[in-house]
Amino acid sequence: MKFIRIILFILWISFQIQLGDCKCAIYSFGDSLADTGNLLISSPRRLIGRFPYGETLGYPSGRCSDGRLIVDFIAQALNQSFVNPFLRHNANFSSGANFAVAGATALEPSFFHARRIGPLSTPFSLDTQIQWFLDYKQRVCLHDKECDKHFANAMFLMGEIGGNDYNYPFSRGRSMAEVETFTIPIISKIQDSLETLISKGGAMKILIQNNLPIGCSPSYLSVINDELDDMGCLKNYNEFSQRSNILLKEMVQVVQIKHPNVSIVFADYYNAALAILKDPLSYGIRSQVLQTCCGYGGRYNFSPVR
Repeated sequence: MKFIRIILFILWISFQIQLGDCKCAIYSFGDSLADTGNLLISSPRRLIGRFPYGETLGYPSGRCSDGRLIVDFIAQALNQSFVNPFLRHNANFSSGANFAVAGATALEPSFFHARRIGPLSTPFSLDTQIQWFLDYKQRVCLHDKECDKHFANAMFLMGEIGGNDYNYPFSRGRSMAEVETFTIPIISKIQDSLETLISKGGAMKILIQNNLPIGCSPSYLSVINDELDDMGCLKNYNEFSQRSNILLKEMVQVVQIKHPNVSIVFADYYNAALAILKDPLSYGIRSQVLQTCCGYGGRYNFSPVR
């Protein structure tokens, strides 16, 4: 919860809003860290449609979590209802819309198919999510001035996105040297998406998140035999994440310089996660931090089929 409060404080300072009074809509893009139901709606037989997913909410909500996601905490801080997934038929989008899809990549699926990397969990990449938003914007905008004001006041959450572009090839045994060549195309795709949201979407307030320390992920730790650091994480894979995050931050700085009137907040998920891993008790976490919460036994309580 401390991490959530830090993110909300940054939003308040950077966007100069009173969180409790802001009536701004939220538009979210990304993968499983942000998806509030699009994957489950598009593919109803997924495991996320049953417990333990959603068990603290009381029902499987389509979130890849036992409860709420950061986008939910942000919505609550703004006194908004949870942001509905875009694919939910006849949903109320007065609080915004969530275009994120669990398993989504920044790059197009064809990029991975050409390299015989797959199957992917979903075909709905970042390009698709951006197009969904543009179609949605065109549909709901009746008057240009009213529309401009609405989207200029809205909060756009970009990501985390790009993590699956690494997860898929690494899980298929591809080398780090090969996967690292994907980084520049991934960063370029995210930059293109930011530019589109600004130029065509009217975005003036953007929160973009970097990638987590993948070397601390149970899905990596359970299958990769490599050097561990003092926290028990895969040293080389965390360094890989750091290199990618540095390039992402540099790109965001370029976009910010180009658009000085747009407020762009860079949320450092990587170091926030490391802070929790290094001192979990300070964050109220008493369980093993390198284990999944609701898994299937073993050292990391992880099973890829659950």
